[in-house]
Amino acid sequence: MRALAAIAGLFIACERAAPLTRGGARRAPPSNRHPRAPEAPAPSKAGAERAAQLRLAVEAGLYPAEVAARALSGVRDGDLYIFTHPEMRPWLDKRLDRIRAAYDKAERFVR
Repeated sequence: MRALAAIAGLFIACERAAPLTRGGARRAPPSNRHPRAPEAPAPSKAGAERAAQLRLAVEAGLYPAEVAARALSGVRDGDLYIFTHPEMRPWLDKRLDRIRAAYDKAERFVR
């Protein structure tokens, strides 16, 4: 996807996680630990909360084929920006408001 974006000169923002398995199946990661390796310590409460949030984000995310379809549609339409999750717009609006406020502040020094 990044190579496509670089070639096309556009920006693709996929703001959320996406499951990487087909058909919604969840596979356990392969174990590459040595048989005599010690057990990993239990995650902290904050670590467990972050893991749960990530799990929810992945479950609610788009599949790669959906992201690709939106990206290809945007490329065909000549879009400079392609967003996959329109519900993220309020976050972007807040960010742009902070950027505009910084420009307003900078203008006070130029006048």
